[in-house]
Amino acid sequence: MGRGRRAGALAARAALAGVGVWLLTGLLGCHELLGLDGVSYREPAADGGTGAVGGAGGAAGGGGGGGSPLSGAPEWARRVGGDEDQEGVSVAFTSAGNVIVTGKLAGAATFNGNPLTNTSGSPDVLVLGFGPFGAELWGRSFGGSPWAWGAGTSAGANAIVAGRYDGAQVNPGGGTLPDPSPSPVPANGDVYVVKYDDEGDFKWSLTAGAAGEDAAYAVAASGSSDVFVAGSFSETVAFGSDPLVSYGGLDAFVARVIDESTSASFAWAQAVGAVDLDLRVRGLAPTPFGDLVVLTHQVAEGDPLSTPGDLAVRRIAGDDGSPVWTVPVHFSAGVRVGAVAVDPADHVLLAATFDGNVITPVGELLSTGAVDLLLARLKPDGTLLWVRQYPSTVEVSATCVAADGVGNVILAGSVQGDLDLDGTVLSAGASSHAYIAKLSSAGTLLWARSFGDEADKAAVYGGGCAAAPTGESLLTGRMQGTIHFGSNVLTADQGEDLFVVKLGP
Repeated sequence: MGRGRRAGALAARAALAGVGVWLLTGLLGCHELLGLDGVSYREPAADGGTGAVGGAGGAAGGGGGGGSPLSGAPEWARRVGGDEDQEGVSVAFTSAGNVIVTGKLAGAATFNGNPLTNTSGSPDVLVLGFGPFGAELWGRSFGGSPWAWGAGTSAGANAIVAGRYDGAQVNPGGGTLPDPSPSPVPANGDVYVVKYDDEGDFKWSLTAGAAGEDAAYAVAASGSSDVFVAGSFSETVAFGSDPLVSYGGLDAFVARVIDESTSASFAWAQAVGAVDLDLRVRGLAPTPFGDLVVLTHQVAEGDPLSTPGDLAVRRIAGDDGSPVWTVPVHFSAGVRVGAVAVDPADHVLLAATFDGNVITPVGELLSTGAVDLLLARLKPDGTLLWVRQYPSTVEVSATCVAADGVGNVILAGSVQGDLDLDGTVLSAGASSHAYIAKLSSAGTLLWARSFGDEADKAAVYGGGCAAAPTGESLLTGRMQGTIHFGSNVLTADQGEDLFVVKLGP
């Protein structure tokens, strides 16, 4: 699509979807929003209503409790564990309603009766397939390098996994991946993308890397043959015939992969927002109209990923990677790593956390808790539609945001202490709990749940989430102790175990 036609289409969609730009004001928990015309408006009450909840054994919420007993009820929950640590990093629905979980494996575990064994001193990449009702279908693990990591998505009925690997002897199923920097060069990072079919059979792999630090942090599928992968690189790296050169430190990249069923190739790769700092892609989401929304996190060179910095939302063309928004939308100052998604109406959803203050496109938000949760919704043209702020008494993370088929928002992460979601309080006590919440497209809370150790002596961490068009949702992460996911009671083995739970609308 030409740039003028694309801009016209964006403007038309924004006109249909736009209902004004809002800035949350006043005390948190207040439902009053301030429009840019200076007039105060009051939100409607939450659909179905949600009362205050919290504490172990809260209303139908499982171990940590919380939420409406008629909304978001756990349908099934599964645990994968062994003698060491396992963790769920990302989760996705397939077109057939199956569930794909990508995570980490240390030590050994058994899945669908088959042993999965870590092949090195660091965690391996773990890919699991579950049926619509939680049946264990197939499992894969690969590693053998000093370090491996992966995030996954579903392309129709298939599983696409992308991440980083170090060193040699990494075999995801089709042979050993190449090592662009063999010994004695110190281990660095290289990008991989792997596809498995709905039975877990290997289909293809692609790699990109050089002597510098290269890693994929996000992967997304669009249509029947397009896969997009994004992350960071340093120095010079080539994706097929497209070489990229870093401006200094780590630069962000996005690459398009053409999936030809049993083989694949890079169609293009673009550096995104190159600066003389460390810049990583932390979220990637396809839009309903063929574009991509990219979330980048910028910190000083050498700072760890957990360092507060600048989050920028960009929209690029899926056909060639060129900018659609020429000016990114920034949330800056003390913002921590977040997540991004796009709803069916082409609105962008951003989740993040902050302490102190954060500069938004329509003004400054000040934290009132120890760490506050931020949720924002943008129009297709990048205009901020609304932003919501939720405080915690100790700590909160925003690891995932997603949208269902009617634009409701799924928000997930971990919380320690209390998290106030507009008067609905999730209480985690002294240990960390995983949480998941559902909000309307206007930002009104529909339900919220948290899951924690029954005795409040062990930690549970939320990771990836997903939303089905029909309203069901998924949450994965890692757990210790005994956790009640509704009527599903899971008890971890030694160390930490992977969990995945499916919740109703």
